[in-house]
Amino acid sequence: MTRNPVLLVHGIDDTVALFHRMKPYLERGGLPVHALNLVPNNGNAGLIELARQLDAHVRTSFAADQGIDIVGFSMGGLVSRYYIQRLGGIHRVRKFVTIGTPHGARGPHSSAPTLERATCVLEAAFCGT
Repeated sequence: MTRNPVLLVHGIDDTVALFHRMKPYLERGGLPVHALNLVPNNGNAGLIELARQLDAHVRTSFAADQGIDIVGFSMGGLVSRYYIQRLGGIHRVRKFVTIGTPHGARGPHSSAPTLERATCVLEAAFCGT
């Protein structure tokens, strides 16, 4: 069985170094793993600009017919979601997992998926549990 490459997308004030534990863990499981540094990573670039960087990275790094899986952390999840919904990523992305991403957040008291639920989704999607 051929597995899709996994693309890790970090959030604000992070780099690919954020995934220093996740990347080798997924690789030990037989997954080809790639990571993208979004620039700038300090919040000065808008969601659309960062999603375009993601789109350009996917287009130059993977064959046109290659499906990919994406794991987005925090703002990286929103960037990835914009790519999927608005920039045609829906035709490439087979699995999409977000961790700590503020989907629909309106403030500090808005409800968001718990880390426990996100962990279950991650394990089910990438670890076969």
